[in-house]
Amino acid sequence: MGIKVALQTLHGRELGLVGETTGLLGRMLPIGDHRFPMLRYIDPNGNTIFNGEQMYPVLEDLDRLAEGISCEEGKSLLAQIRELAIHCRDHPHEFLRFIGD
Repeated sequence: MGIKVALQTLHGRELGLVGETTGLLGRMLPIGDHRFPMLRYIDPNGNTIFNGEQMYPVLEDLDRLAEGISCEEGKSLLAQIRELAIHCRDHPHEFLRFIGD
């Protein structure tokens, strides 16, 4: 099972979900890499939650990560996550949750 990314309300209602079962996202994420000030903190085994104000640097990290990805499946996955992140940025009281294994 892979890492899922959910767009959620303040009360936990799911508004969108990007999920995959191959583990691709877990292999792509720059966990612990200091060049990615936000994505490096994602816990692959737990939950990591970002709020709307944090979406600006999260989006920068996603764009930087996408530049280094060559496979179309990976680019598509990051594009889907980016769409959720933009929605989160533009709507107060919504959160982006990375749900680890």
